[in-house]
Amino acid sequence: MTPADFEESEYRGPLYNQLERGNHLVWEPGQVFEKHIGIDRAAYVTDPYFWSLHGLARPISGVVLPDYDWQYIWKKRLKSKMLPDFKLNLFLQAKRPYAGTRPRGNVKKVGIVGNYWKFEITPHQQRALEQMEKTLGGKAIVCYAAPAFHTQAALYEHTKSQSIVPFSSFPPASALTGHGAWYYSNGGLAGVANPDFVHKEFDSLQTRIVNLVERTQAQSVNAGESLSDLANSLIRSTSEIREPTPTDIWFQQLLNLVDGQISIMSGLESGTNEYIEALGNYMRIRAFCSAYHLDWLVIGKGA
Repeated sequence: MTPADFEESEYRGPLYNQLERGNHLVWEPGQVFEKHIGIDRAAYVTDPYFWSLHGLARPISGVVLPDYDWQYIWKKRLKSKMLPDFKLNLFLQAKRPYAGTRPRGNVKKVGIVGNYWKFEITPHQQRALEQMEKTLGGKAIVCYAAPAFHTQAALYEHTKSQSIVPFSSFPPASALTGHGAWYYSNGGLAGVANPDFVHKEFDSLQTRIVNLVERTQAQSVNAGESLSDLANSLIRSTSEIREPTPTDIWFQQLLNLVDGQISIMSGLESGTNEYIEALGNYMRIRAFCSAYHLDWLVIGKGA
């Protein structure tokens, strides 16, 4: 099998964009944060002047806020639009696939024929996703994302035609426990996990999103509290790791950097305690996603 012509990052960008723009139940977290909590000071802490006061030329790399063009979000704010809070969430780990044309052995026996793809499952990442899904307790969809195509030309065509989502496989992390690879074909709704070569089928990602929204009862919790619950759950999901990997250690370092940034903001009195706490939790979630290579989207009904 041959690796895809493109890197994960080249696939993630248009996938993320199409998930948000093509689905009325999926929202970009920065937009939700801006609507419920405010973006003014978040834009401020990306200003080089702020960091120059503390001997830094720019925001610390890898800690959340540089990932988004806050100024753009601020200018494009949707004042009249109701957005969901952070109670329900979607976390994706994008994978670069390998492509093949002649499945053999157990893969062929369980029904995969013709063109097919696979991605390998990294044990420490899989354990982190499983624990994360368990800790979030049914309030999030945690899954992989991999394209059912592998050439630069196909990536370009699916980007142009807005068809990346239906031509991607989204196996839940919990369904791949104990497996080393995922084989799939025909858009990825079904596939085979090895080493047991078990055939598995899933609902489409859109169906899973709709089901999550419909089965979740409305609660009178504000966005700041939901954000705090999510950040604490993600941190708690890493607390029981007995043999930390370099990724786990890097996440802890990022948390320390976030705490330092929030301490600086508190000392400068650059916002209310409620705002600074919310920003800190938002940054902790972003740090988690950065460390574990996850894409994060908020799920919920807007108006």
